[in-house]
Amino acid sequence: MGAGAGGTRPAGGARGGVRCRASGPERSAVLVVAGRGVAADGLGEFVDAAAAALGPSGAAVLGIGPEAAGAGEHDALSLGREVRVAPDQRHPRVLRCSGTSSDAVAVAVDPTAGLLGPAGLAPALCVVVGRGPALGPDVDWDATVSAARRSALLGVPTVAATLATADPAAPAVALREALLRLLPAVGAALRLPAGPANVPRAHFPFPSRGRWASLGAEIPLDGAAAGVAGVRPGEWALEDAWSLGGEIEGAAGAGAAAGAEGRRVLRSAFAQGDVVVSVCVPPGWGGGFAPARPGAIWHREQVEAAGAGGAGPAAGPGGDLFGRSLPSQGLGASGQLGAGRFVPQDQTARVERLSRGGEPAGPGAGAEGWREVLGAEGRAFRLGPGKLLSDPVRFGDVDAVFSGRAAVTALQTWPAGHPLALTDAALAASLGEGEGGVPLWLTER
Repeated sequence: MGAGAGGTRPAGGARGGVRCRASGPERSAVLVVAGRGVAADGLGEFVDAAAAALGPSGAAVLGIGPEAAGAGEHDALSLGREVRVAPDQRHPRVLRCSGTSSDAVAVAVDPTAGLLGPAGLAPALCVVVGRGPALGPDVDWDATVSAARRSALLGVPTVAATLATADPAAPAVALREALLRLLPAVGAALRLPAGPANVPRAHFPFPSRGRWASLGAEIPLDGAAAGVAGVRPGEWALEDAWSLGGEIEGAAGAGAAAGAEGRRVLRSAFAQGDVVVSVCVPPGWGGGFAPARPGAIWHREQVEAAGAGGAGPAAGPGGDLFGRSLPSQGLGASGQLGAGRFVPQDQTARVERLSRGGEPAGPGAGAEGWREVLGAEGRAFRLGPGKLLSDPVRFGDVDAVFSGRAAVTALQTWPAGHPLALTDAALAASLGEGEGGVPLWLTER
C-alpha cells in the first residue's frame, strides 16, 4: 500500500525507498525527555517505567532532560548558545543537558549532528513527560507538548505525557502507571523494535489520504480558489500526490478518511511524526483511559492591577441572563475536584451593563484615556493563574480528566492547512474507543 492510502512512506528521508545511514546496523531507541528537569520530573523512574513497558521489544531506552529545575518550563531553543550534555551520576541511562527540554530533544535526535546517530541508535519513539494540565487550548503553549512537537517535526513518533496539575506536591505515580499501560499499545502500533519510518524526515512527495495535501481531491476547491491555485475543480495535481496517480482519483476519493481507513491514516501519520499522542492523567487516576479531543476551558481573572486590593468581581450564580455561568474547576495534589461553585461569564456582565444603558464612561474613555489610566509613573500589573472555567464537550479531554480518566488525544504536529496536517475527518477517527478506553486506532491491528 502506498502512503497516499494511509500506508508507510519509503524508508528514510530519500525518495525511492533508499535509507541514507552511516555504515553498520542501528538499534532502535526510545528517548524519554523530562519536561521540567531531570530531578524535578524524576526522570530516572520514568526511564525505568518505559523500559519495563517497552524493554521486551528490544529497543534501547534512555532519558535526557534539563539539569536545572524549571529550565524546561519554557520551550524555546537556545539558539546561538552552547548546550552541554553529560551523564547523570544517579542513573546509568539518563543524560543531563544545560538547556531547555526542546534543546534536549534537538541535541538527542537531530539527524545531522545529534547524539543518537553517532551512538548507533535510531530514534523510534520519543516520550516527553511533564506536569501541568495540557488540556483544551492550553496544549498550544504547554512546554511539554511544545517539546514533543519539536521531536515530531524531526519525524520521530512522539508521546506527550502530562500530569493534570501544576501542584509540585502531587505524586507522579499516576502518570508512570498510565504510561506502563499505554506504551505497550504505542510500541505495537509502531511495530517496535522496527526503526523509524521517517527519520531523517522526508520532504517530498507529500502523503495525501486524510491530509491537507489532498486539496483538490478529498478537500474540494470551489471555482474561485481552484482558479487561483491553478487546479480545476475535481482535478488532482499528480505531482503533489504520494501515490503519483495510481490511488488518487479526484473527487472520487472524498470521504476516504473515515472508519477503518481513518484509523490507518492516523497510525501512518503517527509513525511519520505528523501526529503527537497527548496523554493527560489526573493525579487521582482510577485506571481508565478515554479517547479525546481538546475540550473547552477558559482562563479568567489572570491579571490584577498591583496594589488595587480587593478580591475582584464577586462570584456567584446570579445575574446571568442566559443561564451560562460556568463551573470553576481545579485539580490539586489529591486529584479531587475543588468545591463546585459558579462564576458568571465576563461577556454576560458586559451584556448586563449594556442592557442598563451602555458602557460606563470612566476615566479611560476616549482615544487618549489610557494616559489617565496609566498616570505619569505608569502602572504595575500582577499575572497569576486566575480562575479556570469549563464547558462540557463531548469527547473533551477536560471532561475525561475531570471524570478521573486519562485523556488520550491525537494532536496535530503541523498548523491547520499545512500539507501534512490531517483533515477533520481523519482526526474524528481518533475518537473510537478500544479495550480499556485506549483509542482504537492505537490498539487495532
